[in-house]
Amino acid sequence: MPPISMPKLATMPPDVTPLPRRRRTQAERRNEAEQRLLESAMHLVSQKGVAGLTLGEVGETAGYSRALPAHHFGNKEGLLKALAAHIRNTFSSMNLGRTPKPRAGLDAILATATLYLERTSNRDTGARALYAIITEATISHGSLQEEVKAVNRLTLHFLESQIRIGIQQGELRADLNPAAQAAIIIGMLRGIAMLHLVDETVDMQAACNEVLKNLQLALRAN
Repeated sequence: MPPISMPKLATMPPDVTPLPRRRRTQAERRNEAEQRLLESAMHLVSQKGVAGLTLGEVGETAGYSRALPAHHFGNKEGLLKALAAHIRNTFSSMNLGRTPKPRAGLDAILATATLYLERTSNRDTGARALYAIITEATISHGSLQEEVKAVNRLTLHFLESQIRIGIQQGELRADLNPAAQAAIIIGMLRGIAMLHLVDETVDMQAACNEVLKNLQLALRAN
């Protein structure tokens, strides 16, 4: 039997020309550059603190020129202000993106405390950088201090609102002072975090477990 010859497949030229790649707008390129610069600054601040930070090093680490950070942020203080806001927004996104999403009130307070301490326990770059910026703001004056105040107020407002919701739902004590309790909570979390950042022998898992128990004992309605 003669061998069976398979028909050759015709190679047809493509009848559709690929669309040209869309060029990014100037606003998109600027936003990408700012994000890369902020990530670079966050890494550097977490490693060496604020005092040793230079705009030129931020630009080089991000893969740009040494002059670009000054073009975007003006000066070192402007960069630190933008970095504080960037870290705050990142933390808020992480908190909102938790699954399953915690119920408003006590659950949201406990979830926030857990996330706060988990980030520190994992030596999170953003957490380390934020504490360095907060420390700098306590000894400086001007716009950086104002930016840190804004970060603090947002955190305090969130915790205060969750305490008020918990009171309305009947799960938290009606005699609580929401603003004062919010300050106590954030002060406790930051204090523990700073202890661990200075001394890794501080057991963050044990501390987190005790924080959650103490919060429930202090806040829950009888």
